[in-house]
Amino acid sequence: METRSTYTDILKLFRRVVNKYRSLEKAPILFGTGDSLFRQEVSAIQAIGADPGRNVSELAHILGVTKGTASPIVTRLAKRGLVNKYKNLDNNKEVLLELTVRGESVYHENELLLIKLRQALFERYEKENPEYLEFLKDFLVQMEELIEEHYAELRSQ
Repeated sequence: METRSTYTDILKLFRRVVNKYRSLEKAPILFGTGDSLFRQEVSAIQAIGADPGRNVSELAHILGVTKGTASPIVTRLAKRGLVNKYKNLDNNKEVLLELTVRGESVYHENELLLIKLRQALFERYEKENPEYLEFLKDFLVQMEELIEEHYAELRSQ
Protein backbone atom coordinates (compact mmCIF):
# COMPACT_ATOMS: atom_id res chain seq x y z
CA MET A 1 0.00 0.00 0.00
CA GLU A 2 2.91 2.36 0.72
CA THR A 3 4.06 2.07 -2.93
CA ARG A 4 0.67 3.19 -4.25
CA SER A 5 0.82 6.22 -1.95
CA THR A 6 4.33 7.03 -3.19
CA TYR A 7 3.18 6.90 -6.84
CA THR A 8 0.26 9.16 -5.97
CA ASP A 9 2.63 11.61 -4.27
CA ILE A 10 4.97 11.56 -7.29
CA LEU A 11 2.10 12.30 -9.68
CA LYS A 12 0.84 15.13 -7.47
CA LEU A 13 4.31 16.68 -7.31
CA PHE A 14 4.80 16.26 -11.05
CA ARG A 15 1.46 17.95 -11.71
CA ARG A 16 2.45 20.86 -9.43
CA VAL A 17 5.77 21.26 -11.25
CA VAL A 18 4.00 21.19 -14.62
CA ASN A 19 1.46 23.77 -13.45
CA LYS A 20 4.21 26.06 -12.18
CA TYR A 21 6.03 25.69 -15.48
CA ARG A 22 2.81 26.54 -17.34
CA SER A 23 2.60 29.73 -15.27
CA LEU A 24 6.13 30.58 -16.37
CA GLU A 25 5.14 29.90 -19.98
CA LYS A 26 2.41 32.53 -19.70
CA ALA A 27 4.68 35.22 -18.25
CA PRO A 28 6.47 37.29 -20.91
CA ILE A 29 10.22 37.88 -20.67
CA LEU A 30 11.53 41.34 -21.53
CA PHE A 31 14.78 41.34 -23.50
CA GLY A 32 17.33 44.10 -24.04
CA THR A 33 16.02 44.55 -27.58
CA GLY A 34 12.74 45.79 -26.08
CA ASP A 35 10.98 42.61 -27.14
CA SER A 36 8.65 40.99 -24.64
CA LEU A 37 8.42 37.29 -25.55
CA PHE A 38 6.64 34.27 -24.16
CA ARG A 39 8.68 31.18 -23.24
CA GLN A 40 7.43 29.27 -26.30
CA GLU A 41 8.61 32.06 -28.58
CA VAL A 42 11.99 32.16 -26.82
CA SER A 43 12.28 28.37 -27.19
CA ALA A 44 11.64 28.74 -30.92
CA ILE A 45 14.34 31.41 -31.17
CA GLN A 46 16.74 29.13 -29.27
CA ALA A 47 16.08 26.21 -31.61
CA ILE A 48 16.43 28.34 -34.75
CA GLY A 49 19.54 30.09 -33.44
CA ALA A 50 21.20 26.82 -32.47
CA ASP A 51 20.74 25.38 -35.96
CA PRO A 52 19.66 27.91 -38.63
CA GLY A 53 18.03 26.53 -41.74
CA ARG A 54 15.44 24.35 -40.03
CA ASN A 55 11.94 24.17 -41.46
CA VAL A 56 8.75 24.56 -39.41
CA SER A 57 8.19 20.79 -39.12
CA GLU A 58 11.66 20.29 -37.66
CA LEU A 59 11.13 23.19 -35.29
CA ALA A 60 7.79 21.72 -34.16
CA HIS A 61 9.47 18.39 -33.43
CA ILE A 62 12.19 20.06 -31.35
CA LEU A 63 9.64 22.11 -29.40
CA GLY A 64 7.41 19.08 -28.85
CA VAL A 65 4.41 20.73 -30.50
CA THR A 66 2.45 20.24 -33.71
CA LYS A 67 3.33 22.02 -36.94
CA GLY A 68 0.01 23.86 -36.55
CA THR A 69 1.24 25.26 -33.22
CA ALA A 70 4.76 26.08 -34.41
CA SER A 71 3.66 27.88 -37.59
CA PRO A 72 1.88 30.82 -35.87
CA ILE A 73 4.80 31.20 -33.46
CA VAL A 74 7.16 31.57 -36.42
CA THR A 75 4.76 33.98 -38.13
CA ARG A 76 4.60 36.19 -35.00
CA LEU A 77 8.39 36.15 -34.66
CA ALA A 78 8.79 37.04 -38.35
CA LYS A 79 6.30 39.92 -38.07
CA ARG A 80 8.24 41.24 -35.07
CA GLY A 81 11.48 41.18 -37.06
CA LEU A 82 13.14 38.37 -35.08
CA VAL A 83 13.01 35.56 -37.67
CA ASN A 84 13.50 35.46 -41.44
CA LYS A 85 11.64 32.92 -43.55
CA TYR A 86 13.23 32.00 -46.87
CA LYS A 87 12.75 29.41 -49.61
CA ASN A 88 14.99 26.37 -49.78
CA LEU A 89 16.95 26.61 -53.04
CA ASP A 90 16.74 22.82 -53.51
CA ASN A 91 13.01 22.60 -52.79
CA ASN A 92 11.03 25.73 -53.63
CA LYS A 93 8.05 24.58 -51.51
CA GLU A 94 10.08 24.32 -48.32
CA VAL A 95 10.43 27.39 -46.10
CA LEU A 96 13.53 27.58 -43.92
CA LEU A 97 14.14 29.72 -40.86
CA GLU A 98 16.96 31.91 -39.60
CA LEU A 99 17.28 34.66 -37.00
CA THR A 100 17.54 38.33 -37.85
CA VAL A 101 20.13 40.51 -36.11
CA ARG A 102 17.53 41.33 -33.44
CA GLY A 103 16.65 37.65 -33.14
CA GLU A 104 20.35 36.85 -32.68
CA SER A 105 20.49 39.41 -29.88
CA VAL A 106 17.56 37.74 -28.09
CA TYR A 107 19.18 34.33 -28.69
CA HIS A 108 22.48 35.40 -27.09
CA GLU A 109 20.79 37.14 -24.17
CA ASN A 110 18.74 34.00 -23.47
CA GLU A 111 21.87 31.85 -23.77
CA LEU A 112 23.29 33.82 -20.83
CA LEU A 113 20.12 33.12 -18.83
CA LEU A 114 20.43 29.41 -19.65
CA ILE A 115 24.07 29.38 -18.55
CA LYS A 116 22.97 30.84 -15.20
CA LEU A 117 20.28 28.17 -14.88
CA ARG A 118 22.71 25.35 -15.70
CA GLN A 119 25.17 26.80 -13.17
CA ALA A 120 22.45 26.90 -10.49
CA LEU A 121 21.53 23.27 -11.27
CA PHE A 122 25.18 22.27 -11.15
CA GLU A 123 25.73 24.00 -7.82
CA ARG A 124 22.63 22.36 -6.36
CA TYR A 125 23.41 18.84 -7.59
CA GLU A 126 27.19 18.71 -8.05
CA LYS A 127 27.63 16.59 -4.92
CA GLU A 128 24.98 14.08 -5.96
CA ASN A 129 25.88 10.62 -7.14
CA PRO A 130 26.02 10.61 -10.98
CA GLU A 131 23.75 7.55 -10.93
CA TYR A 132 21.11 9.62 -9.15
CA LEU A 133 21.26 12.25 -11.88
CA GLU A 134 20.97 9.55 -14.56
CA PHE A 135 17.95 8.20 -12.68
CA LEU A 136 16.33 11.65 -12.70
CA LYS A 137 17.01 12.01 -16.42
CA ASP A 138 15.58 8.55 -17.10
CA PHE A 139 12.57 9.33 -14.93
CA LEU A 140 11.77 12.43 -16.98
CA VAL A 141 12.16 10.50 -20.25
CA GLN A 142 9.79 7.82 -18.93
CA MET A 143 7.28 10.48 -17.79
CA GLU A 144 7.36 12.08 -21.23
CA GLU A 145 6.67 8.71 -22.87
CA LEU A 146 3.88 7.96 -20.41
CA ILE A 147 2.25 11.33 -21.08
CA GLU A 148 2.53 10.82 -24.85
CA GLU A 149 0.90 7.37 -24.55
CA HIS A 150 -1.87 8.77 -22.35
CA TYR A 151 -2.44 11.68 -24.73
CA ALA A 152 -2.63 9.33 -27.74
CA GLU A 153 -5.13 7.17 -25.87
CA LEU A 154 -7.30 10.19 -25.04
CA ARG A 155 -7.25 11.38 -28.67
CA SER A 156 -8.29 7.95 -29.97
CA GLN A 157 -11.45 7.81 -27.81
